[in-house]
Amino acid sequence: MFGSAGFLVAAMERMRDLPDMPPESRLHQYFRRRLIGYERDPFGVEISQLSLALADYPHRNGWRIRPKNVFTSRSFSKELGHARVVLCNPPFRAFDKDERQEYRVKIRPARRRTLGSRTQPPAPPGRARVRPTSQLP
Repeated sequence: MFGSAGFLVAAMERMRDLPDMPPESRLHQYFRRRLIGYERDPFGVEISQLSLALADYPHRNGWRIRPKNVFTSRSFSKELGHARVVLCNPPFRAFDKDERQEYRVKIRPARRRTLGSRTQPPAPPGRARVRPTSQLP
């Protein structure tokens, strides 16, 4: 299974409607600096970049879709430090035994407890929760 940047495309469309957005001539660069995705499947990276390019036509590609796994990527942790909003689309399947073992080693227990202690109740079906950075650990 792989992603297609659906969350990022939706975020871009919502951002277009915000009152303090830059003029159209600078909007593509604005989005490229702020929208970043992670996808572990190389084909999913290509699909994600294509989805964003089509959603922002006629501008060129250049979207930052990292070909990495968020559970094991150090760059993901660094990006979190700069993010104002984080949207996550978790795997919709249980991890197999090898994945559970791999991620248990890579994810520091202290971070898991910190994030887990501040999570909101699940969003209703078809909705997402957004948390301001002032409420993040």
